[in-house]
Amino acid sequence: MSRPVVRKTTVEPGLRRIERAYPDGRSTTSWEIRLAPSPGRAVTSGGTFATKEAAKRALVNSRKQVQDGNYATPTPGKVNVEKVAEEWLTDLKNNRRKPRKARTLASNELILKSAHLTDLLAMPVRSVTPQEVERTLDRMDRAIGTQLKFLSVLSQVFTYARRQHLIPTNPCDDVEMGTAPRREFDLPSPDQVEALIRRLSAVETRWGLLAEAAAYTGMRAGELAGLQARDCDFVLGQIKVRRTIVAAHGGRKVDTPKSVGSFRTLTDLDSSLLAHLAAHMANARPTDYVFGWVDAEGTSHPYDHGNFLRRQYGPAVRAGGLDNTFHDLRHFHASLLISLGAPAPLVAARLGHKTPEITMRVYARLFPDAAPIWGAQVRQVRDRATAANVIPLRAAQG
Repeated sequence: MSRPVVRKTTVEPGLRRIERAYPDGRSTTSWEIRLAPSPGRAVTSGGTFATKEAAKRALVNSRKQVQDGNYATPTPGKVNVEKVAEEWLTDLKNNRRKPRKARTLASNELILKSAHLTDLLAMPVRSVTPQEVERTLDRMDRAIGTQLKFLSVLSQVFTYARRQHLIPTNPCDDVEMGTAPRREFDLPSPDQVEALIRRLSAVETRWGLLAEAAAYTGMRAGELAGLQARDCDFVLGQIKVRRTIVAAHGGRKVDTPKSVGSFRTLTDLDSSLLAHLAAHMANARPTDYVFGWVDAEGTSHPYDHGNFLRRQYGPAVRAGGLDNTFHDLRHFHASLLISLGAPAPLVAARLGHKTPEITMRVYARLFPDAAPIWGAQVRQVRDRATAANVIPLRAAQG
């Protein structure tokens, strides 16, 4: 069939008449609305309509949606969630204004590749409802914390779709979820920690030293894996946290610490720990990993934390009748500082928390409740102030 001759005429701002004349004498007329999906964006088609009246009504509604910020460009139903997710991931990787860490990108990709999301990813992006998201999460049959992680990633995908004007609203905004209960950590005692260190040292010296460093510096597992000899100053008694090791794409990668607050220099450390580290690294090169290994070519590599947990840490913990995670050694260090009277800002600085509020949220129950003694102390202050300002009355003269 021969193509028609198309004639497009703008009849008023935002409204265009489209006339098609076919070789066999037939002709059709349709009406197209055109507008920018958001301020500053290029003008695009907002759809075509059979009558002028229908087009004008649609133009009015579309302009109102643009003003309200919930306009969605008419798109074919073939644009599915998976395609939007792929575009979102690409945008994250190329975003120089707000670069994401490698571990964040890897975690997002892993979640979107999960079999739990297969059906949802195949759906047209405009057909996904809050109820559909809830059903997807319910079918996972996972802990609420895991579901919240999935929901967070999906929400970012749909926010991207909304910003691209593919959907008017984010369906995740109306998803009803519970809250993840915070894990009540059962901290090991100092005696149990020391026994654990001895059991790991019996396997290999560096494994005992690794547990010792975790318990008496509060460093995260990734930070310990990324620790190099040049980060330790035994003259000043300092350890600098400058890098971390993260799992990415089936391997391990050097990355920057978790947050700005995680870049820190640890001071006032236990002298025994410093002495053990100094002995362990007596012949180390500046860039050698403290707890890593050196290959046949002399290259230093960080240790594999997953293997350590399975082969060394797990058996040593179970041998002591415990069930504590490696991260519990970090909690142990925080509790030790708190028990010695360290204030929240100091504990936050040692652990690399972004703010002391995070420290208080995690360890609030460990800080002593000083309220019962405040009243007595205030009374003492007032008593001293009153005594200092008493003006003796002159004896009455007869």
